[in-house]
Amino acid sequence: MRKIKEKRSDSLIYHNDLNCFTFKNFKSVDYNLFFTICYYASKNIKSTKNIIPISLSFEQLRDFLPQEKNKKRFYENVVAFAVKLNNLKTSNYFLDNEGYRIYSVSSFFDEITVNEKEENIIFKIKEKWLNLIVNVVKEYTIVDLKTFCKISNKYTKNLYRYLSQWQSTGEFIIPFEKFNILLDIPASYDIEKIEKRIIFPSIKLFKDNNYFKNLEYIKEKDKTKQGRGGQVTTFTFTYDIPEERKEKMLNLGKRWGRKMKSENTNPPPPVKRETVLTFN
Repeated sequence: MRKIKEKRSDSLIYHNDLNCFTFKNFKSVDYNLFFTICYYASKNIKSTKNIIPISLSFEQLRDFLPQEKNKKRFYENVVAFAVKLNNLKTSNYFLDNEGYRIYSVSSFFDEITVNEKEENIIFKIKEKWLNLIVNVVKEYTIVDLKTFCKISNKYTKNLYRYLSQWQSTGEFIIPFEKFNILLDIPASYDIEKIEKRIIFPSIKLFKDNNYFKNLEYIKEKDKTKQGRGGQVTTFTFTYDIPEERKEKMLNLGKRWGRKMKSENTNPPPPVKRETVLTFN
């Protein structure tokens, strides 16, 4: 069993495909625990073939969960999370080149154990998912885990992830229905409630903390559809590209002999694939 080494930075780098997962019924603390586990796994697992159990102390978890000081309650939170993970499955649906449907189901973790006396959590991630968090060098999202865990609202937390994914372009465009699925928004929420309870408070928090500079939000409507002023079809979020991302893109361009365009590039079209994390 491998014990986790101390962290070097608070940045979690993972493959963009992890942003295609819908974490059904996750609470804010569940997101914190899941991505904290991914963070430490990414820092300490050197190969996607390494599937030995890894031990993570409660103290290390508290680095990213400072709001929970009570030991007994903290343990109970971790156990409740482990129970969820025990039933956590990934279902993957896509079309092959000939248009035939392919559907598969798999668990994300092989096993997970929480030890109250030793105050640790022992986990083993399934080999097929390690490539999402280990040695990721392209098509990645960079998330500041301290910032992510500090955000209390789970919807704001997820929107933070998606905006972070598109920092290299400064533009996040998503269909209305896909937005609701990825953020696991209740079906009872109409556009007015989504804006009032999720989008507007999230934008305010991002602006107040300067997480995304010059953040703007636009909703597009199909005026031929029913509804006041038409039916909402797409959300667009625009913001400044961080200077460090611009420099990194420029360096990559020089490395591969490419000329980098000065204007933003549009996100690639979505693939015909949907990965969903669900609980049985």
